[in-house]
Amino acid sequence: MTLEDLERLNGRPFEILGFGWDYGGQIWDMRGGAINRDTAGGCRLFVFFRTAVEHSDPLIGDRAIMSNDPDVRAIRPSVHLITYRYP
Repeated sequence: MTLEDLERLNGRPFEILGFGWDYGGQIWDMRGGAINRDTAGGCRLFVFFRTAVEHSDPLIGDRAIMSNDPDVRAIRPSVHLITYRYP
């Protein structure tokens, strides 16, 4: 699934964490969209992206980046891992 596919399902852009570190490429905030990371009973959805091409310095590190950022689109992220944590 591409980043754009997930944006369509969510109904709006969302925030992902910068790439190149432990939590890199993880969705950080769905920004009030249709997909809710936190669900009943304390369960939580985690989605990580990988990139088709190398990422540049502005996209690396512990920072939130909008999914519709042109630099993010240029590296063509796709869903790499989906996990669901429950208490």
